[in-house]
Amino acid sequence: MAATKYTYSISVDFPNHIVSPGRFLQEIEASAIVTAADCINTNDDDCDVWFVDVLSPGDEAILDGLVAVHSGDPLRAWELIAYGSAAEPVVPGASLVVANDRPAIEVEDGITGFAAVRGDTLAIAFRSIGFVGKLFGEALEEAQPGPVEALTAAGAPWAG
Repeated sequence: MAATKYTYSISVDFPNHIVSPGRFLQEIEASAIVTAADCINTNDDDCDVWFVDVLSPGDEAILDGLVAVHSGDPLRAWELIAYGSAAEPVVPGASLVVANDRPAIEVEDGITGFAAVRGDTLAIAFRSIGFVGKLFGEALEEAQPGPVEALTAAGAPWAG
């Protein structure tokens, strides 16, 4: 078994000139294609669809048909929960890799720094920091008074 890549032009082969890798991967998995899809890479105008093995001529025809009717609509929130893949469609100039249901985003062409970080990523980061702070605070509250009294008796002014 050798991984096989099928490359399509986003601006030529896809009807709306846009690809939603999560939706497209879902469409491939729901189709009659027998060979398992491995991942979808988009970069500039190329959409590379990787399969774990070579497709039969019939499966290639099905894949060509899926490309021809792919709308580029992103997955909706309930589909993301059920399917667990990328939400945002990719337009030429961005790069997104969906491999084993885990998206990885590569942002190019001037979008850097704080603007490249999505709001949900920030929300997860702030929640995680708050959760760790809460755990640390609870650990301090549960500290036994004996060691603190011993430090104070030994002359540690910050212990009391």
